[in-house]
Amino acid sequence: MSTEAYAHDAIRTPRGRGKADGALHGTGPAALAVGPIHELPGRFPDLDPAVVE
Repeated sequence: MSTEAYAHDAIRTPRGRGKADGALHGTGPAALAVGPIHELPGRFPDLDPAVVE
């Protein structure tokens, strides 16, 4: 039996087709990850940032 516990949640990010003139054509993956990361403290105020991998 495993002694580890995992918590999962879902936060949506913008998506689109990879067209050269699309709305997200200049947006990199790191920029898309910023929104969900900033959302975490609002959803889980007691979450210690040091435990997020």
